[in-house]
Amino acid sequence: MSKPIPKSKQLYSRNTRQAQEIKIPESKLQKLADDYLEWNGVENIRIPDFVWRWIARKAPEGVKIALRKALGGIPDNTCLIPINGLYSLCLSLELKAKKGVLHGKQKNKAKKLSWQIARSPEEIMRIIDKFIFDAAKMNGPDEL
Repeated sequence: MSKPIPKSKQLYSRNTRQAQEIKIPESKLQKLADDYLEWNGVENIRIPDFVWRWIARKAPEGVKIALRKALGGIPDNTCLIPINGLYSLCLSLELKAKKGVLHGKQKNKAKKLSWQIARSPEEIMRIIDKFIFDAAKMNGPDEL
């Protein structure tokens, strides 16, 4: 006789038989975003989480203060596509787990700079695809 599947691993609730929400951690969403941006040839500026952790644990206090002031509240990904050889179109892409929320400085910057927030692999790909399409439109009909 096989062991029952623990509730945490079940896709369906025994009582309601409704599909449970699949929880994807932000780190896996980031890996997908990194891969999808690279595959599409989109430049991406990102400070990896391990750098933020190192800053929090090991950086001298003066360095922490300066970096928080300069970089605090930036989105996970700042994606760039050149436009007509003069400018770059920018996408501020923040990744959050299903129940993740923006914190302090992020809230203010997200409002000012119209961040896109993705909470699933499908949203990541949809947002990036639209960004690429919009950049192609701005570059002219030859790019579509």
